[in-house]
Amino acid sequence: LIKEYPGGYDDWLSQSKPVIPREKPKVKAGKDISRPDKPVVKKKLSFKERHELESLPNKLEKLESEQKEIYRLLADGTFYQKDPKKIAQAKARLKSLDVELQAAFARWEYLEEEDKNGK
Repeated sequence: LIKEYPGGYDDWLSQSKPVIPREKPKVKAGKDISRPDKPVVKKKLSFKERHELESLPNKLEKLESEQKEIYRLLADGTFYQKDPKKIAQAKARLKSLDVELQAAFARWEYLEEEDKNGK
């Protein structure tokens, strides 16, 4: 059922539903109901995460060197005179290397931040 109403949606809402204020709970004088905050426990890296953090720079170095090698191949003019399948494989590997590098850098950054905050 649709009815026409003069004014906007906010006007209709404000006139159709009256706002009933809720009562605040009464606090007895002399009693403090607030609880002390729990101490924040800093999470340290697990053994696996620490090992991953230590091995990531080597992994990144290998991925970057492979990426540079593919760029060098693609920059060589004679490379394109070879088998088109190898060219397609090199381009596909370059794309997958970009994705792997981005994921590895993101993971490294996350683990570094966790390690810094955990100490």
